[in-house]
Amino acid sequence: MRLLGYSISDQLVVLQDFHTAFITLSKADLERFDHQIGDTEGVVNYALSIKDINLAALFMERDGIVKISFRSKGNFSVDMLAREHFDGGGHRNAAGAKL
Repeated sequence: MRLLGYSISDQLVVLQDFHTAFITLSKADLERFDHQIGDTEGVVNYALSIKDINLAALFMERDGIVKISFRSKGNFSVDMLAREHFDGGGHRNAAGAKL
């Protein structure tokens, strides 16, 4: 719960003009809150739940990579975004990738 609160209160960035919001969590952030696999499931959905936000992302540093979770509303395909720019994939409104 503390990791979720920190994610929303300290790490959430809203780009209202682009109808986009994202959250970043570094390896240090995850260690600070004694992160366990699964603790960040659904965190990206909080960013997507903001009024007028159509694209949300969670960037999470783990094991020498950055894991990205994308979510969208409507016809914006995060699957295409993940495939074309991050060698990832998924579905129209939910996709993931790694850097």
